[in-house]
Amino acid sequence: MLPIKLENIKLNQQYKNREDYFKKMGEQLFSAGLVNEGYSTSIINREEIYPTGLATGEINIAIPHTDYQFSRTTDIFITVLKTPIAFFRMDEPEKTVEVSIIVQILFDNPEKQPDILKELMEIITNQRVLKEMIAAQEPKEVLQHFQINN
Repeated sequence: MLPIKLENIKLNQQYKNREDYFKKMGEQLFSAGLVNEGYSTSIINREEIYPTGLATGEINIAIPHTDYQFSRTTDIFITVLKTPIAFFRMDEPEKTVEVSIIVQILFDNPEKQPDILKELMEIITNQRVLKEMIAAQEPKEVLQHFQINN
């Protein structure tokens, strides 16, 4: 079962670039007590070494995450962007992809990671679902796509 809460879905968000996204999201997560000190630095550094952008078709996504030691929970945060931002590609790290949806994952236990990623991939590689997420007016419209498999 994917740990997605309605309040973790943000629509029509705007960021200058991926670093701006990571810093602002990291501050929010830290203020909420969901991550430990150093989370923002860790996720930015990890993204440099292991990029998370996926060229999935017309609508592209990123699935950033970092080491479980920085998280106090297992949670998924979905951000639908107003304007795409560049992420380096997972499969071709020297190239970038314009990402419209960011699915950020927090893990507090490394054993949860493979199952969550597997379940997520089935949903987020479906272009029809991604288009519906981009068109969503309310977070509950996005959430319904993740509850189908729950």
